Amino acid sequence: MFPKEGAEPATRIGNSVPALVLQNEWDPQTPLVSGQGMRRALKGSRMVTVLDGLGHGVYGSGSCADAIGTAYLVTGGLPAADVTCRTPEGRKTDALRLPGLPGRSDRF
Repeated sequence: MFPKEGAEPATRIGNSVPALVLQNEWDPQTPLVSGQGMRRALKGSRMVTVLDGLGHGVYGSGSCADAIGTAYLVTGGLPAADVTCRTPEGRKTDALRLPGLPGRSDRF
């Protein structure tokens, strides 16, 4: 039988700035349910879920997350509600293509 409490105290989340969570549906490092849990834990935050998105890299994938992520980085503004979109047709990939760097891809 496992003890009821862990060896370390639970991490407390106390954000003062709302965050934008970008999440691929099929992320092997951070499963969708974990991204959803982070979204719930970060007060006032929003989440962009990319359906059919593969891998850990979301930003730069050509999905709706690119424009929303750029707007957040530039202005700090969040969408009015959580957003769900699909990976653009033919772009299902686990490679992160970095904007402004043609031909460059880093695998996560």
